[in-house]
Amino acid sequence: MRLRLLFLLGTFSFGLAGCNSGHGSSTPTPTPSPTPTLAPQRLYVGNDQGAGTVRVFALPLSASSTAVAQLAVPSSVAIAVNALSLAVSDASHAVHIFTQPVTSSSSQTAGITTSNNGMMTFAASGNLYVVNGTATQIYTPPLTNASTPASTITTPAAGWGIAIDGFNNVYINGGSPAIWIAPAGVVTITATGPAGHSYRSMAVSGSLMAACYVDSSTGGIDVYSLPLSASSSPLATITSGTNQPEGCAFDNAGNLYAGNIGNGTIVEYAPPFTAASAPLVSLSLASGGALPSIYSIAIGP
Repeated sequence: MRLRLLFLLGTFSFGLAGCNSGHGSSTPTPTPSPTPTLAPQRLYVGNDQGAGTVRVFALPLSASSTAVAQLAVPSSVAIAVNALSLAVSDASHAVHIFTQPVTSSSSQTAGITTSNNGMMTFAASGNLYVVNGTATQIYTPPLTNASTPASTITTPAAGWGIAIDGFNNVYINGGSPAIWIAPAGVVTITATGPAGHSYRSMAVSGSLMAACYVDSSTGGIDVYSLPLSASSSPLATITSGTNQPEGCAFDNAGNLYAGNIGNGTIVEYAPPFTAASAPLVSLSLASGGALPSIYSIAIGP
């Protein structure tokens, strides 16, 4: 009898073990995937003190943000940035190149002379695109004092703003609502925006393009869906918080920033963008009663 009881107990224990394996095993709790960490970025503001100061702010931005770096560039007009370089053009048609990471003690490492004062941007390839009248000039790295344009994009009229999407399509505007698209360096399409909108800087994030305009009392930002066509019209026009926005840029989270020349503020908007979008953040750069002249902003490392 005792042997029979031991046998039954052993069989019962084996059965419990079987319930914890094979078909009877419990489903393990899945390990949550880590939230992707976006690389730190900085906001670069050109000509924000009239005399030509470029200030750099760490993101995220707040209403009390202060500059983490400051560079003196006389009469700076346009600005472009990537992981290797900061490029700043001035009213004398010179492009000043600084090596990244820039600090308040950084010195110019190269200079390029152009003949106009349009906007600039870096492509993913590292090429620098400089809007220079009807011929947007493309400079290949490394950028040196001896750099000359490797190629040009010709537009029907003098250009002003420029942006490049993830497919290397180049968008150039002529100040008017006309936007020219130049894949492979050949202008193929003209998209006409709202009548009277005088476009300045443009920026691209994924399938969206933002174009800042300065006409009317406060100006605004037209947001387009890509790809553009000759009949494209804005998905939304943002006017809340705008005051003659000359510069616009996107961060890597898709937030949109504008630099207002009319009241010296940087404003940030969170997606999705609609006509009702209002600033998430407004940072005033006015100092001592003087309004800064924010002609261009850029976001990068």
